[in-house]
Amino acid sequence: MEGFLQYAAAAAVTVVLMEMVLAIMPEGAMKSMGKMAAGICILLMLLTPVRSCAPEEDALRFEESGDAYTVEQEKSYDDIIMDVYNREMENMD
Repeated sequence: MEGFLQYAAAAAVTVVLMEMVLAIMPEGAMKSMGKMAAGICILLMLLTPVRSCAPEEDALRFEESGDAYTVEQEKSYDDIIMDVYNREMENMD
């Protein structure tokens, strides 16, 4: 909950600062571009939590019957399949 409150406070501060910058900008093309830039910044800031929900890029995680396998992505799919197959064959004994 504390993380969400910090995120909400940061979002509010960002929006207020963007509005202050837009308020002192002169009318015309410059203000139009400023509005677009501010909108993009706010949109990117709002999408930041979505990035943290994405799976880690360093490892793939397979879970089956309570066992967890962590496999480096640098391996080919054939190597990954053979590793899982060999582990399962060892567990059958």
